[in-house]
Amino acid sequence: MAGPAAVGGGPLDGDSVSFAPGFDMPVFLVTSPAHGGADYVAKRALDVFVSALGLIVLSPLMAIIALAIGGALEMTAVKA
Repeated sequence: MAGPAAVGGGPLDGDSVSFAPGFDMPVFLVTSPAHGGADYVAKRALDVFVSALGLIVLSPLMAIIALAIGGALEMTAVKA
């Protein structure tokens, strides 16, 4: 039977994944690709920016959900 690494184009395709046969199950060893210098700084900056933007955009929705859950909990406590 062919595993995911044997099939081309999958998420396990590349230099950062290697296959090591285990006793009863296959083991995939995943290593982080080495980023350094400007590449690392650029990727880190993009990650932080996108995360902050996502929090800013989604915070009103999260606040509405929190208020709805809090209100539902208060109504349940009053009925009991």
